[in-house]
Amino acid sequence: MAKTCLLFVLMFGSLGHSVTLEAAKGKTEFLAIGRPSALKISGTGLGPTGDLKFTKDKDQVLLNGQAKVDLASLETGIGMRDRHMKEKYLEVEKFKEATLNFKDAKFAASLLKTGGEVNVPATLTLHGKEKPITVVMKLKASDSKITASSSFALKLSAYGIDIPTFSGITVADEVQITTETEVAKTSMTGVL
Repeated sequence: MAKTCLLFVLMFGSLGHSVTLEAAKGKTEFLAIGRPSALKISGTGLGPTGDLKFTKDKDQVLLNGQAKVDLASLETGIGMRDRHMKEKYLEVEKFKEATLNFKDAKFAASLLKTGGEVNVPATLTLHGKEKPITVVMKLKASDSKITASSSFALKLSAYGIDIPTFSGITVADEVQITTETEVAKTSMTGVL
């Protein structure tokens, strides 16, 4: 009986825990700087959706899965700018989502309990192009939930997105992206 229990733990105990991300429990933000006037263009959208799997391996956690952002949800607060952003530059009719893919991204398991910051590798799919990036993850842990903020910079030109320009102001090629989401600690039982 003891051997059967040990075999069960070895086979299924390391499968990990899946977490489903809900758009309503997060947000997405971006910041682009205009030149020459140093105009700051910021916007917000729904939080990421998707499924992430956390597998504990000794004192490390392996992160696998996807986090997707609905690009049509992004808004800057100016209707005409939003239309141009979505129709002319992001082409949301063709490319509806941006997707962060994590494959065996490792970080210290203690971060899920205490919080902290870690750089993890990922792949970003945007505008039909896929590129490796480094995501800065900041984890905040409370008694009931874990809040994860992921930020990274991207170059529009690397994803085949034209550099926005209007009335003599050109947006910088690099844009800062931040997503935030939260999950209940109860969904992480066995990894914590």
